[in-house]
Parts: sequence; structure tokens; C-alpha cells
Amino acid sequence: LSGVLDKYSDEAIQNFLDMDLSFAFYAGALSLYKRLGDRGFPCVKPTLKTGKTVSILAKGVYPSELALDETVVTVPNDVRFTEEGKFYILTGANSSGKTVFLTSVGQLVWLVSLGFYVPCESVEIVPASGIFTIFSGGETDDYSDSRMGNEVRQLRDTLPAVNSRSFILFNEPLTSTSPKEG
Repeated sequence: LSGVLDKYSDEAIQNFLDMDLSFAFYAGALSLYKRLGDRGFPCVKPTLKTGKTVSILAKGVYPSELALDETVVTVPNDVRFTEEGKFYILTGANSSGKTVFLTSVGQLVWLVSLGFYVPCESVEIVPASGIFTIFSGGETDDYSDSRMGNEVRQLRDTLPAVNSRSFILFNEPLTSTSPKEG
């Protein structure tokens, strides 16, 4: 063993040892995919495409956290975001699954950016250069700012970093005010 280790520099060995958290992270991903497979949910290697803007053509996208919960029925959805679309608006009744759908799509884009297999039946995607979300947390703890104030500040801080390959998810933005104030 000593003879083998002598072939490697201390720096190279330390670099390898420093990757322990990365290995643990990817081992966790493998464990997740095994658990999803054991529950009958597919995870697939994404087909990466090239393009000027993000596009997603996916079948059977589902939220992995719900798929692992045996007490709920997980409903997969198809996603069709084409390069021609600048933005998409999702509407529906309260408690109809809009937020779950948004988080599922956001999770898919994020996992693709990490190089992981993704929770769906199939996906072709032009990857995002960045993912930006605003899922309001409400007012500040000391009530010094409103929900709308927080969301406007988040928008102001986010927009300079956005480009044509950004993926942006807003969940009920600016809903805490009247249309005139918005």
C-alpha cells in the first residue's frame, strides 16, 4: 500500500478526500432513484438539446417527495415549454395542484443541471443557465415589510441576473394586494 500511495502527491490525495461530500450527495441521489423505482416511479436520463432559450418536453413528470409518500396519490403531468414561449401562466382552483406542478418542474430543471436522472417517463430539455424562484414567505418576522414589499424586493434583486436561458418560477406573485396597488 505504501508503494502505491508514494505514486500520488499529498495534494492529489487531499483533493480526492475533499470530494467526500460530493460523493455523499450523489450517493443520496442514487438512493433516491432506487427508492422511487421500488415504488414504481421511473427516473430517466434527460436528453439534452441546444437552443437559445430553455425548453422542456417531458412526459410523466412527478414530485419525488410525494411519490415516496404511500399515503398520497401522485399524479404525473406532461410538460411542454417550447422555445417559442416567453412565459406560461398556470391557473386553476385552490388546492388543484398548481404549486406541486411548479415545484415538480423546478425540481426537474434543477436535477438536470446537476447531471442527475430525473423523475419522469421521458424528457428533452434545453438546460437553464440559472433557476430563479419566488414562492412568497409572507411578511417579515418583525412586520417591518409586507408580503408584496418582500416580493418586489426579490424581483428587483433577481432581474439583473436573468438572461434568455434563465428559468423563472413565480408562485402567486403579488397576490397580497389589490390589482390597482399591484
